[in-house]
Order: sequence, then C-alpha cells, then structure tokens
Amino acid sequence: MTSNLPDSTMRNLDDWAPISVVESRRRMNECRRHNGEGSPLIMSGLVKPRPKQPTPVDFRPHFADGIIQFSLIPGLEPETLLPVLESPACKGVVLQSFGAGNVPNEDKYSFKGFIGQAVKLGKPVIVASQFPANSTLASHYAPGMEAVQAGAITTGNMTNAAATAKFRWVLYQVEEKVKKGELSGVEKLAEITRMMNEVYVREMTPLAS
Repeated sequence: MTSNLPDSTMRNLDDWAPISVVESRRRMNECRRHNGEGSPLIMSGLVKPRPKQPTPVDFRPHFADGIIQFSLIPGLEPETLLPVLESPACKGVVLQSFGAGNVPNEDKYSFKGFIGQAVKLGKPVIVASQFPANSTLASHYAPGMEAVQAGAITTGNMTNAAATAKFRWVLYQVEEKVKKGELSGVEKLAEITRMMNEVYVREMTPLAS
C-alpha cells in the first residue's frame, strides 16, 4: 500500500512504533502486577480489574426424560392420546398450540379433560406456541384460559425448542427436590409452574405479575 506522507514523516512514525509497543506492554504488565488497582488503564475505565473472588457457578446440566410433545391440529381428539399420557414412561407433556396459546375447548376436541387427567397423574403440561413471536399468555383467550384453569402451564414468548429444553431442566430439578424430601409431591406442579415462569438466561420476556 502506497502512502502519500513525506519520507521524513514516515521515518518518524517508524521510530515511534517500537516505543508505542513497549509502553503498551509496560502498562499491561502494571495491570497484572497490581491486579489492576490504581493502574492508569483501570483508572481510565478502559480495562476492568480482575475480580478478587471468582463468581460462583451453579452448574446443573441434567434434564428429565419422558417428555412427550403433541402438535395440536384441527380435528385432533385428545382421547386418542390418553394411552400415551397414562404410560409410566410419560413424565410430562408439551402441547404445541395454535397461534398465541389457543387450545381446543369444544366438544370431543377439548383438551380440558386431558389436562385435568395429567394433573391428577402428577404429570405437568406446558403450552408452547408454534409461532415463537407470539405470546402464550393464554389467559387473554377463552380457549387458552380454560387450559390454564385445568392446570396447564404457559411459556410466555419462548420458542418451542427453548420451552421444551427448559421444561426438561425444570422437571429434573423439581423431581430431585421431591426425592430428597425438600418438596412434597403435592407441591410438585406449583414448583414447576414457578420455575417455568422464572427467567434464567434471557430465554423469555418476564411474565407480568
């Protein structure tokens, strides 16, 4: 690359380059020696000091198995899904709903009885949306409201994948609490609902209280 600067200026810049490198290294070494306290770079706000104590990490990488997902389509009769729900292998259900959390609530297509049966069996049901930009705050809609009243758990504006992954993680944590005696079986669904509504990694917009 050709420069338009005079040769004398270029020579001066070349002379300053090693000095700049040495000065930068000196300042970085100063930060390392003093852990950043009182150093010019720290004082200027350009570099953050090293924390004196590392931030504790609560690493819980376990997820529950046995989660079944049903995509709600026109004409789907929940009665046909009961054998799967009642199977010991099924630990929880994801209902992938219409639009912003609507769940069928008319005649033989109503999922109210299905959700109620799941609650009786101690198996949580979450309602996730097929359209992640929409919110599954189902209480705004009569069909969704009945699902919530029957015991279903809404998932805010999480994507279906995020809601399912979070559901598996939450279910494992809650089941471990039950096994350790920290939580009773009766409190299980309430604790799952609380944890599903809590934001952990910006996976959803906080639900209005």
